Amino acid sequence: MIDGASSFTTYRRILLPQLRPAIIAIVLFQTVAAWNEFMGPLIYIHEKAKMPLSLGLQTFVMNHGSEWPLLFAASSMMTLPIIVLFFFAQRFLSRALP
Repeated sequence: MIDGASSFTTYRRILLPQLRPAIIAIVLFQTVAAWNEFMGPLIYIHEKAKMPLSLGLQTFVMNHGSEWPLLFAASSMMTLPIIVLFFFAQRFLSRALP
């Protein structure tokens, strides 16, 4: 305020750079929570074409039983996007730490 900065400029130049790691962590955690959501889609979605991967994995287990190699391959394919997202977010999180 002393240098003539408005409230928005102070927010943009001081507060947002400090909040960036927290915002990225919240987005990452919420994305993982939405990705792994099971009960909500189980209750509301009845068409197999619209089911998320978590329900698809459960359907895979019900159809194929205990074929462990196939189950591990399907589980790996489900977790791969989250791992990639974490590695991209890790770059921003580690840059903000002292």
